[in-house]
Amino acid sequence: MFRFELPFRTLPALVILVGVCVAAADEPRIWKLTEEFNAPEAKQAAAIHDGAVYVVTNDHVVKYDRVTKRRLGRSQPDVKHLNSAFVAADRIYLAHSNYPEKPEHSEIYGLNPSSMQLEKFHDFGNFGGSLTWCVLYND
Repeated sequence: MFRFELPFRTLPALVILVGVCVAAADEPRIWKLTEEFNAPEAKQAAAIHDGAVYVVTNDHVVKYDRVTKRRLGRSQPDVKHLNSAFVAADRIYLAHSNYPEKPEHSEIYGLNPSSMQLEKFHDFGNFGGSLTWCVLYND
């Protein structure tokens, strides 16, 4: 089950909100469920961009229409092990690794929302671990 709880389009906006909530921890925060729908692929992450929800499973991303909940497409090609997702500059960026294989190899993939093509954005190689998340930092 995938649940919408915040009306934000990008993960950086969510990170800023979390920072604000921590800074004002003495004030109670009320989270309200506004919408939900069944997205069986939502095992690793989700991101929202231009009226679509992108749900992430280990080896692909599925695009859903945010209003109708209709499945609109699936990423190509399949990859090994996707993790986090965030939106920047009209792309969805995803952490990727070859987990549980050894030697460990990690990279960041960019998903083109129009074509649903996954393209390698940055290759970290074997740096002694598996990349599990990535976020935009200083542009």
